[in-house]
Amino acid sequence: MKIKFIRSNVKSVIKVAIVLTALMSGISQAQALEETVGWVSGANASAITIKRSDKIVPYDEKIGILACDEIVLKDESAKVNIRLSNNERYTLDAKKRSLTIPCDKRGMAGELVAFLMAAANLSEMRNNTARSVSRGAISRGLSGDAITRNQFPPYPYMYSLVAEFAVISSGKRSLYLTWDGGKKPYTIEIKNNSNNLIVISQKNINTHNVTLPETDLQPGLYTLVLKDTVKNRIVETQLQVVSPEILPPMPEALKNASLSNFDKTIFYADYLVGFEDGRWTLEALQRVASIARENSAAKDWLRNWGNLNE
Repeated sequence: MKIKFIRSNVKSVIKVAIVLTALMSGISQAQALEETVGWVSGANASAITIKRSDKIVPYDEKIGILACDEIVLKDESAKVNIRLSNNERYTLDAKKRSLTIPCDKRGMAGELVAFLMAAANLSEMRNNTARSVSRGAISRGLSGDAITRNQFPPYPYMYSLVAEFAVISSGKRSLYLTWDGGKKPYTIEIKNNSNNLIVISQKNINTHNVTLPETDLQPGLYTLVLKDTVKNRIVETQLQVVSPEILPPMPEALKNASLSNFDKTIFYADYLVGFEDGRWTLEALQRVASIARENSAAKDWLRNWGNLNE
């Protein structure tokens, strides 16, 4: 099933979140809309009662567990397993007879809305009338108000570097970069800040995107420089390369969803874009670029991050 993700429309974002919630968990869209935050796993659901809004109610699998619920085990001899939407798991038994769900706990729809809205907000930074620019462009004294969709400045800039700093995972990688503006040809260098050694260098780039040669990137701080033929440049001095275990994991609900691996990769990329103020955006680009040759939706996704005039 193909799902078209419309980033700029808030209602569409919420609708996608609800539909995805239902797809990922096997529940109805109505349940997703009710903000179900958890379920009883397996049998023995009759062994619990729920205190909800000052009322005692039995567990109803059509509704599940909601935020603020207090779950109480009636039968001390029973064991009841509870799974929350963020994959937290609890067991009620003779030793632990009750569980209170925090009132700020979000269900799967809420979690999806949160990260899809974050991705939508970053998309607006790129696609509205006043285009956002990379910190490299801002450092030259120009504001976002000076850049419109049909009036590109003469220098290069990268939308994937709008966060305070950029973070990517370490390992042997062929980095994909894309940008707008500037005059061809371009030169890219990546330098290790700890020893000032250039680890990647490529010249005579005649497009607004490039896949760099495979390089073994070790954890540490790097500087990325992109310059055009008239010496305009982007300088990113805070490119952080971190161990793979620091990478935000794919949400369990998405990992287990009945979606193609292509769709999972693209939705995971949107998750990364919206995570921690966009610092994982460059990593998100690497994920989608790895499937772009085989998937047209991935190609469209990458075009949102640069190369808009080609």
